Amino acid sequence: MTNDLTIPIAKYEISFIDDPYLRPSFVIYCCGCPHRCKNCQNKELQDATSPLCTQVQTEDICNYIKTIDRGLIDCVVYLGGDFGLYKQQYYLISKTAKECGFQNILYTGYKFENLDYKFKKYTDIIIDGKYKEDQRQNIFPASKNQRVWQKISDNWVIINPIDLPINKEQAKQGGANEI
Repeated sequence: MTNDLTIPIAKYEISFIDDPYLRPSFVIYCCGCPHRCKNCQNKELQDATSPLCTQVQTEDICNYIKTIDRGLIDCVVYLGGDFGLYKQQYYLISKTAKECGFQNILYTGYKFENLDYKFKKYTDIIIDGKYKEDQRQNIFPASKNQRVWQKISDNWVIINPIDLPINKEQAKQGGANEI
């Protein structure tokens, strides 16, 4: 692995809500995003030089993922910021996660059709598209233009968001009432 590949990282955390299937996940928040979506959920992570962010060696992230107990975590989720800015770093991290038995879930403002194969090779789910305030909805994903792509038997398909556990759980709690 190349030792000079770094990526600005804000934090890592364990989450039960960032995977559309509500599985326990290891979430990595990168910094840097060119989209500048109005009312972005993580506006403070748009600037790659934010004081909230630290340059981390890609190899260090990969080594940390190798220590995660596979019995506790099912997937690695990539949030930000936008990992779409860090093709080679994402490729190496997602490859390591896949080799460790984890699924990879990428959130990106870039359109699926415009993503390089390095973003798709080891990824299982991609939530694509910029957040658009005028298309906001009260279900996952946050705006109607965003799509949920899932790799099934090496073929990418668009998943109907209504069928996802994250929306079924939200509906049970009375929150998913607008499509």
